[in-house]
Amino acid sequence: MTPDEFSHLIANGQGAAELPKFIAAGGNVNSVVPNAIWPWLHLACEHQNMDAIRALVAAGANVEARDEFRQTAMHIAVDIDIDAVVQAGDTVSDMQFETTRLLLELGACLDVRDNANRSPRDFAAAYGQEVLDQFDRRTQR
Repeated sequence: MTPDEFSHLIANGQGAAELPKFIAAGGNVNSVVPNAIWPWLHLACEHQNMDAIRALVAAGANVEARDEFRQTAMHIAVDIDIDAVVQAGDTVSDMQFETTRLLLELGACLDVRDNANRSPRDFAAAYGQEVLDQFDRRTQR
C-alpha cells in the first residue's frame, strides 16, 4: 500500500484496518504525509478519524509529533472539533471536542505551544469566550 493510498483511506474515514498493510509495505507511522506538512496522526485528526487515531497511536505514532509550524495533533484536533461544528451551522453546545478528548485519553498534552506561541486552548479562545468555556468543560480544565 502506498502512502498516497493510505492518506486517501484516512481522509475517507478508513485506514485503521489497513494500517498493518501500510506498515508491512514500509510505511512509518511517524513520517510526514506525502505532499503535506503533517505527520499521519495530524491527518487522522483533521478528518476526525477516531479509529485511525487509535490505530496509529497503538502502532507507535508520537502524540507529541510536530508539523513545520510546530503544531501537535492536539492543535489540529481542537481546531477541527470547532470548525466541524461551525461549518455544519450547529451551536457551541454541540461542540463535544471528541477528537481532542480522544487524544487526551491517548496521552497527548494540552500545554504545548506552536511556533506562534499558541496552545490548543488558545485556538479555542480565538473563537470567543463561549467556545473557550465549552472547551474547558469538555476537557475538564
